[in-house]
Amino acid sequence: MSPDRIQPAEVFPPGEFIREELEARGWRQSDLAEITGRSTAEISRIINGKTEITKETAQQFGVAFEPGPEYWLNLQLAYSLAILPPDIEISEKSRVFNYAPISQMRKRGWIKNTNDVSELKSELCRFFRVDSLDKPPSFAAAARKYDPSSDPTSTQAAWLTRARQIAESIRVPVFDKSRLPDLEQQIRRMIAAPSSTHRIGEVFAEYGVRFVVVEPLPGGKIDGAAFWLDSGFTTEPVIAVSFRFDRIDAFWFTVAHEYAHILYEHGDSFDNDLAGIDRQHFAVKAEEEQMADKKAAQILVPQQELDDFIRRVGPYYSKAKINQFANRLRVHPGVIVGQLQYRGEIPWTHLKALLLSGVFRDKVVSGVITDGWGRELDPFSSSEPGATQ
Repeated sequence: MSPDRIQPAEVFPPGEFIREELEARGWRQSDLAEITGRSTAEISRIINGKTEITKETAQQFGVAFEPGPEYWLNLQLAYSLAILPPDIEISEKSRVFNYAPISQMRKRGWIKNTNDVSELKSELCRFFRVDSLDKPPSFAAAARKYDPSSDPTSTQAAWLTRARQIAESIRVPVFDKSRLPDLEQQIRRMIAAPSSTHRIGEVFAEYGVRFVVVEPLPGGKIDGAAFWLDSGFTTEPVIAVSFRFDRIDAFWFTVAHEYAHILYEHGDSFDNDLAGIDRQHFAVKAEEEQMADKKAAQILVPQQELDDFIRRVGPYYSKAKINQFANRLRVHPGVIVGQLQYRGEIPWTHLKALLLSGVFRDKVVSGVITDGWGRELDPFSSSEPGATQ
């Protein structure tokens, strides 16, 4: 039972209200027994709280005393609930299950599969690195969304914490921000060649940026995150993606967007609705998100080039014309399609084959440190397989 739940000072048994009705009318218990067709002994047991008011009794009292049967049933229910002892175990389990997505975390192996509430609390404290469940998950204090007033949900906090755990196990060279323009060129080269995307973790690591993929949790609705293992937001950057949408344009826009957060040193951030039909419109986003979107779009497709292509070709976007444009820019045609869809130039249902929907994720996770899709890592070990030394 929640300690701040309002409790009545005292709850009286229904018999007290029956006595008041009898006194107001000058009736005796035997009178009520005769009126309702019940024995005097039965009426006495009800008044003394030894027998509960049933539906039938409530119906009779409702007619005899005028307040409807619901009144008498509610009196009985309120009293019966009030005298029940609080179920501490259920209260604690409810608190634990509100704190984190327990079932999914068990399934993914992030916490031990136990039903003992004390052990569950210990597991959550270990996972989130908090002293008690009175404190929010540690990542939530630093994370930022496009809506600054909104903290991560419990599901989002669990995903972010797991991404941070994995990132901490990866060893990379010292991060040097001055080398980011070179990394940007590497990103553009990988965008053009899906077969090389499995090297993305290795490429980012060469520049001191940790890169991880964590399968999204149901209802988590996170596309990616950019955060720092150091509190100063300058020396240990991490990019994490969820592959909520298995398509080449969504993946690369998410990666480029999170890269922009690192480039601009925006601090810890996590993002949703970056791609797909539910993608948030640029105009409603906060300034930092707009900056990241602009940079991401420019990395994927130089926007002046895209504007010129739209003026020359639109609205007749054939597969051949898109392929020709993509070849000239040395980007994958699926990235062009994604940009055109977002701008409303073509429907979301058109040219889906170019997006590599449903097959692109496998190209990436084959060479990247990944938690999910049957590739779960051991959350209890001090190091993770595949870590770059």
